[in-house]
Amino acid sequence: LYAANGLGVSFTYFNRHREAKETFVQVRDADKTVGPVWVNLGHAFVSLRQFPNASAAYNHALENFPEFDRVELLEYIARAHWEADDLERCKRALVKALHMAPAKQELWYNLALTLEHSALKAINNVDVNRTYKEVKRAVDDLQQARDIFRKVTTQSEVS
Repeated sequence: LYAANGLGVSFTYFNRHREAKETFVQVRDADKTVGPVWVNLGHAFVSLRQFPNASAAYNHALENFPEFDRVELLEYIARAHWEADDLERCKRALVKALHMAPAKQELWYNLALTLEHSALKAINNVDVNRTYKEVKRAVDDLQQARDIFRKVTTQSEVS
């Protein structure tokens, strides 16, 4: 099974993402306890733009394989949500990761980027039913993003 998982990785290396996904699915179906296949399957789903499936695979790995780097898995989950334009879930995954690794500057940067993108999306929404609360939250998110960007910049200048 590990050899088949390796074959799937090889398919990915050669940009044969459908074959990689099929290989990973076969490994997963043969033995659901092969942890790396869940992460690799998530990567294959991202490559195929099947973001809900990617998130589900990463979440399965997060919940069932404590030996994996939890922060890294949360980053993968956040990326899948970002790519799917599900910015609220992206934010939640990044915040969870930051609770585990508050010194990781990449997480702060990604959170600021997500807050900024979400806020701009809300502000640029011309829906007549948009509420004051939604606009206020967008402005608050922009201010928080600005503050985080400043913090990350300061931290990178110190390093």
